[in-house]
Amino acid sequence: MDEFAKRYTPMVILASLVMCTIPWFWGDVVGKLWLSRGLVLIVVACPCALITSTPVTYVAGLAATAQRGIIVKGGLHLESLARVATVCCDKTGTLTLGKFSLVELVVIGSRRKGKGKGNKKQWGDRKTVLKALAVLEKESSHPMAAALVQAAKNEGVEVGETDRAQNLTILKGEGVVGDIPYLGSGEKVYVGNEKLMRRLNLFEVSEEEATRCRGWEREGGTVGFVAVEGVGIVAAFCVADRVRRNSKKFVEVLKMMGIEVYMLTGDAEGAATMVARSVGIDMENVRFSMLPEDKLEFVKLLKGEHQKIKNGGKVLMCGDGVNDAPALALADVGVAMGAAGAAIAMETADVALMDR
Repeated sequence: MDEFAKRYTPMVILASLVMCTIPWFWGDVVGKLWLSRGLVLIVVACPCALITSTPVTYVAGLAATAQRGIIVKGGLHLESLARVATVCCDKTGTLTLGKFSLVELVVIGSRRKGKGKGNKKQWGDRKTVLKALAVLEKESSHPMAAALVQAAKNEGVEVGETDRAQNLTILKGEGVVGDIPYLGSGEKVYVGNEKLMRRLNLFEVSEEEATRCRGWEREGGTVGFVAVEGVGIVAAFCVADRVRRNSKKFVEVLKMMGIEVYMLTGDAEGAATMVARSVGIDMENVRFSMLPEDKLEFVKLLKGEHQKIKNGGKVLMCGDGVNDAPALALADVGVAMGAAGAAIAMETADVALMDR
């Protein structure tokens, strides 16, 4: 409407001005006749129907999407969706179901050679490790956390309401850390990915253990570790997720429309590559082991590239977790997987997919 008005309004005013002024050179009778016609033109040319139809179109579009379980927060975002040229997708809970299950848990605590004060023998017990996992993860909203808590229950490990970790901290894109005084000697317990363990200089595993973890990744699993301050890594685990049945179709349709699709995930290369191949995303468009700030910078880079092109397209970011919130806010269009996603992702996004 704005683009139309910029051209239409000056043309109508100019035509009316000509009709109301120039005919007076041919006398008062002709001048009065054309003055009347010029004023009529101003009234008739006002595009009331077109102007009224614009908000009606917005309302119709918003209502139609709402009936399909899609909440669009305003007509402006509907317009932006029509100009999307690049789509960036999170992996867990977006391209996949986000419903993990524990596949493997290998306890290596009793074999640690750490020099710290930690009780290596105690951390060699499988139930102790499972309880630590459940206590640390039960406060988290990440889909993987629910799988670890459920796995502990399945093996008879009870976690009561009073079993809580102290100083619990979520390390975005890496894992969680907390103190569990009644397990061990009050050391900090870390649960997270390889990036976290390397950052803390705790990633010390045997060649056999490293090979096993790489094998899990090649099979599409997500690998995590449990580490204890003063002891080191005491367990490695693998959780698996399933790809959504319509994810491949989703990627195919976007490609047919000429839209480029990227995957941005905090998971390791093996799991990211497995999902990308399953859904048809090109390997050069896969970005793995990304922190929230990495996703933010990547979306910012894409937006900068698009702005260099005249009438460049929009960048859409789709995700469901806390790690995706900064990128959702920066993207031209943010889409949240709303049914089981984090509240902050829902609040930040421009579009929420409620029917998953």
